[in-house]
Amino acid sequence: MNEYFALDPRAPKSARDIAELHRLFSIDTGRFLYSLPDSWQEDLVTNMREISDLCGTRAEEFLRNLYILSWVTRKRSFKWDEIALELINDTKLIMGERDVRPHIRSLDSALSDISIWVDVSEGHISRNAHSYAMVADPIFRCSPKVSIVDPYFRLRYKPANTNLFRRSKRHIDTLAQFITLAAKYKKVKVLCFFVNKEHALIDDPDGVQFQADLCEIKNTILGAESLIIEYQELAKESSFDSHPRYLLGHNAGLKFDWGFESLPEGSGTQHIAWIGRNALEPLLDRFL
Repeated sequence: MNEYFALDPRAPKSARDIAELHRLFSIDTGRFLYSLPDSWQEDLVTNMREISDLCGTRAEEFLRNLYILSWVTRKRSFKWDEIALELINDTKLIMGERDVRPHIRSLDSALSDISIWVDVSEGHISRNAHSYAMVADPIFRCSPKVSIVDPYFRLRYKPANTNLFRRSKRHIDTLAQFITLAAKYKKVKVLCFFVNKEHALIDDPDGVQFQADLCEIKNTILGAESLIIEYQELAKESSFDSHPRYLLGHNAGLKFDWGFESLPEGSGTQHIAWIGRNALEPLLDRFL
């Protein structure tokens, strides 16, 4: 899952090019474009407006619906194809106006090559916190708020035949990975958990201990000091809350078939999929 690309803002030459890019990089495809350099979006619109007003409008629509990943570079005075050298090891493909350098393929050639555009919208990944973070990375790069929805998420539990609590390391490991992503990119301001009261708040009806545990784990992650981390209870009367396991961010979301429990290496896989726009909108209305 997840593939990363770079595109010269001068490469598209028609509204058809933009339409094809829109199809290939919609939010449920698992494909993402790097914004490079800082003026990439402005440059793309300017290029398309020079072709026609219609092309400019299509470019603006494309950008509004695109999940764009920023890339920091110090080579601001360099040409785009020279800057793009930095992305060789972090992209599947770099697309330009023409094949001017070995690391750049022309947009026309790339769009016509069906072998490039394999389905990466879903897949089976290892059931561990590191794999979850790898798939979730684009959401944490771009979202001011991220919601984790899982009725089986918990930070402590009581084993059978005992009244003593134990820490749920399998969930704590995933939480720590997500907080680490938030600290790395400095984009997420609020991380919100939606949990089942009967599962996450055992002997803690007001959630005081659960909130304290969230903050304690956050405080172990360097750079996460300003992150707001909170929780809400899932509502039994809401159909969206009956059996959800989602990671949701700004205009994008992932469905986790088995939730966010991190298991030992070699403990199997779970199915994860990027959510299409029609299914995503009501989820964002409810949880974000």
